Amino acid sequence: MVREYEVIDLPPFHQNTLIVADRILTPHEVIEHGSIYVQNGVVHRVTDKIPEKVKDVVLLDLDNCLVLPGLIDIHVHGMAGVDIMSAEEDDLMVMQKELARKGTRAFLATTVPAPLPELKRVLAVIARRIKRQKPEDGAALLGIHLEGPFLNPERRGIHRAEYLLPPDKQVFEELQDAAEGNIKLVTLAPELPGALSLIEYLRRRGVQVSVGHSRASYEEFWKSIEAGVEGVTHLFNAMGLFHHRHPGLAGAALEAEVYADLIADRLHLHPAVIRLACRLKKEEKVILISDGLPLTDSPDGRYLLWGREVTKTGTQVTDSNGNLVGSVKSLLEMLLNVSRYLEKPLEQVVSYATLNPARFLGLGDQWGSITPHSIASFTVIKEKS
Repeated sequence: MVREYEVIDLPPFHQNTLIVADRILTPHEVIEHGSIYVQNGVVHRVTDKIPEKVKDVVLLDLDNCLVLPGLIDIHVHGMAGVDIMSAEEDDLMVMQKELARKGTRAFLATTVPAPLPELKRVLAVIARRIKRQKPEDGAALLGIHLEGPFLNPERRGIHRAEYLLPPDKQVFEELQDAAEGNIKLVTLAPELPGALSLIEYLRRRGVQVSVGHSRASYEEFWKSIEAGVEGVTHLFNAMGLFHHRHPGLAGAALEAEVYADLIADRLHLHPAVIRLACRLKKEEKVILISDGLPLTDSPDGRYLLWGREVTKTGTQVTDSNGNLVGSVKSLLEMLLNVSRYLEKPLEQVVSYATLNPARFLGLGDQWGSITPHSIASFTVIKEKS
């Protein structure tokens, strides 16, 4: 029997709050019948005890609920009709609320290749939203994931070839200026001329780098690691195929001590492939992403997405060639899928969507965990009756 859960909405923590819950996944441990004391928006104390007397605090009783660290999605392009590439600030706020409603509590706004003036405009809008956001707006906008324009045209997927560019420090600086320094992650193809130099430059600037939309060989990927790469974007998708004599990027990613993110919607990857990846990678190096599209709640039909016609049929979105385009599943759904695929309880995989992406972004335990001094960001779910 497949367990189904609903997301419980939480109020913003403007006042000191005591949360009482049946189960808390920190994710370092599982606390049964415990409590979380939140002070000034920060976790002050987590304990397996429930105070008998509560003074000057708001009591939040989450009976029959499971409290997880707030889920973090480092790769999401839109939701509920909101496309990051055409969104204004109000649209981004709608997206923040919708993400929170579906269990995601923090995210990176993920862009796609576009004409540079247009891409700069998009980045500036996101930067303004980051600056003005408030806790009550929903999912926290942690920064920007720049997917491209430094991608391999042969593995571009839906991205338009005319908007792809060779790796260039000056181009990145122009984009980072438009983003007011909020680009936190760049996906690129390391086999392109100038890529290794750009990777080294990005790492010196404190920007995380992931390899994706790439035909990098096994050897080329290892060179990119030496330059500073620490992650792989949607492992197995939009990259060269694994071969027993030429393991390529996928083989190197499974072997190397790098983060690898997975789209666990059952369409992009077979459950057996997810099981294989999770067995080969260390637990702390697996990240789940949604690769979410603006079409999450849209009816079946044809749509124009980033200048391309796509077709939505149920939970599947494809381009005119039948290739998969992103996902319409939430990050929480991906997490629950992986729990089922691996036949592991949620507490053993929750870090894939919480602590691991936080550490990948250099946020330590401030996000993605429920520990003293961490941000009070929680995903609360309740089993449907």
